[in-house]
Amino acid sequence: MIRSFKIIPISLFIGLSSLLFAEKLDVFFGTVGKKANGIYQATFDQNTGHLSEPKRIVDTRSPGFLATHPSLPIIYAVARTSDGGIVQAFRIRQ
Repeated sequence: MIRSFKIIPISLFIGLSSLLFAEKLDVFFGTVGKKANGIYQATFDQNTGHLSEPKRIVDTRSPGFLATHPSLPIIYAVARTSDGGIVQAFRIRQ
């Protein structure tokens, strides 16, 4: 028995529209090691797959783990200090 399947145009449109109207995303990088000097930000273009040149946005020592707040423009970083480690919070300028 041969079965045929129908492609539902609406789901195809939703998939294509998400690609056509994709936005640029901010990407944040922490640094670790002896020469680690901060948090960097770059922009990822979902349409082209291009990642911009990273720019240092925060000077802090070895921010190896980063997390963004779910609804506020805040990034949290676990950083190394001479006394051990700390958690820092920084406001992201839009």
